[in-house]
Amino acid sequence: MNAPLEPISKRRVAIVLNMGANGLGVARSLGHMGIPVIGMDFEPQSPGFRSKFVRPVRCPDPIKRPDELLDFLVAQGKELGEKGVLFTCSDAFINVVSRNRGEISKWFELALPPGEVIEGIIDKRTQYDWATKLGIPIADTFYPMSLKETRELRGQVKFPSFIKPMKSHLWSRIFSHKGFIVRDQEELEARFGELEGIGLEAMVQKVIMPPGENIRGAAAYYGRNGYVSPIFTWEKTRQDPPNFGVGSCVRSRWFPDIAEMSKRFAQGIGFKGIGSMNFKLDPDDGVWKLIEMNGRPWMQNHHATASGLNLPLLQYLDSQGLPLPTLSGFEEDVVWWDSLADLMTFLRLRRRGRIDFNRWTRSWFLPDDNAYYGKGDIKPALERHRYGLKFAMTLGAYLKMKEDPDAIWEDLSRPGHQELL
Repeated sequence: MNAPLEPISKRRVAIVLNMGANGLGVARSLGHMGIPVIGMDFEPQSPGFRSKFVRPVRCPDPIKRPDELLDFLVAQGKELGEKGVLFTCSDAFINVVSRNRGEISKWFELALPPGEVIEGIIDKRTQYDWATKLGIPIADTFYPMSLKETRELRGQVKFPSFIKPMKSHLWSRIFSHKGFIVRDQEELEARFGELEGIGLEAMVQKVIMPPGENIRGAAAYYGRNGYVSPIFTWEKTRQDPPNFGVGSCVRSRWFPDIAEMSKRFAQGIGFKGIGSMNFKLDPDDGVWKLIEMNGRPWMQNHHATASGLNLPLLQYLDSQGLPLPTLSGFEEDVVWWDSLADLMTFLRLRRRGRIDFNRWTRSWFLPDDNAYYGKGDIKPALERHRYGLKFAMTLGAYLKMKEDPDAIWEDLSRPGHQELL
């Protein structure tokens, strides 16, 4: 177990871009150490704006107004008096910062890999090409660039398949999910026709069965002079949506094989900063395969801090050339929970006969860490839940759901299926 860390005596301001769960986790990790935090976002109702650790500042939208964001950051930097330490907690923000690092680095300390590495991580096709070269397995994937090329895949793609974005931050501005399940060639072509019409690039990937299960992750801070923090690993208990979604209940566990692959990939591409990766076990060949890498703090990043590995603190210190604490590992069986997302997951799994109310209510007592709620810092949770209104809205959305597209290939009799507790 790592020794408790002492609050930082010399404290430059940390600027956190994104005040959703990603940025809120970073702000809390730093704020608990006595580090002042300015939280920036373009969304006025971002939950992190309500945290006691954050001085909220509204900024321009990084996708719609990137030039204005650059000017805004420079102006903010000039007002600080000394360089702040910048944390980019979404792909949209990291894109702007990376492409303008020469100017931004005059006013902020940055922990970024080369620009081509950032661009490659954000573009999933490049990311998968790197993985293949480094010997990191991936699922069978195709990259049609037009409806015509999609038609030429007839006979090559195995169904069911999953259509997922090349660049997630552009996709999320239009869709609230990670991608589309397609059952046959006709549905594949129809979906790609829609995407071509709105100008989104996507890929077609094999669905590794059973979906939503056997998913593990790893994260670390990769710093100056070849420094690598202890690697934090976890497993997903549940996600939202249940088959193709984002973790809603996650447990820390040590997986040395996942840690080794993640480190090999990150070092192989020359990555710097906080990065996380997800892997899924393919029962067809018994091999763990890369789902994706995120080249910035991921949604559940405070889970690592709650488990004894404060990765944002390492970046904060290392960015300034300050000594890093000696860390040996992390605490296992620490549970992170997003209550609102997990409510919809429970409702959908209950309809499929994979969880009952008694088992789900255990989740209320298991978590050691929460996406938005924090002891003594409850306002982000109240904002996220709209003071209870969003729970009612979630229930209403579920009751209106005539067919659950996430459950199209649910097969409870398939060997290896796990009941989700």
